[in-house]
Amino acid sequence: MVDIKEVIDLINIHPLKIKNIYLYGSRVYETQHSNSDYNILVVANYMTEKFEINTGKYNIQIHTPQKFRRDLDAHDIFNLECIFAPENARLQEKINYKKKFKLNKNKFKKTIIAQANTAWINGQNNELMAKKAIFNTIKTLHFGKQVLLNGEIKDYTEANYIWNELKKCKGDIFLKYIKLKNDMEQEILKIK
Repeated sequence: MVDIKEVIDLINIHPLKIKNIYLYGSRVYETQHSNSDYNILVVANYMTEKFEINTGKYNIQIHTPQKFRRDLDAHDIFNLECIFAPENARLQEKINYKKKFKLNKNKFKKTIIAQANTAWINGQNNELMAKKAIFNTIKTLHFGKQVLLNGEIKDYTEANYIWNELKKCKGDIFLKYIKLKNDMEQEILKIK
């Protein structure tokens, strides 16, 4: 479990400057393993717009409120994952970004497909990175469909079937999933 006091001590930012704290990643998707770290996003007034601290146990991203809002307005899926997260993953929420978010479906369709393609391309180095890239691509597209159809992400485990399949795969796995990726992109483009 996340120890909020420990996180605050690690980032060394006065608690009054901390606006929101979100848990994201495998522990929200329920794909973690025994050695998984805790991915934390902290929205705080800080001198640097974006900063990262990795301790092994925690991977902490620190964003200023201005950066978080700008990325949210750009429809970044990472930010949407945070604001729509289950209550137990919204560890502290002084700013209700969910209320402030306005979905522009056409903009979001372009953004989600671009982010899915970036995730796809980032996995070309080795087998583990390829599996993570494919999972992140399909997960991103699933989350995108949920946002377009429901106005939010409701099911963070929807793409876990892909991760379970990928753990068993060997060889050139991109060929196996390219059709699914392309089909999902076309489905997203057709959503009104």
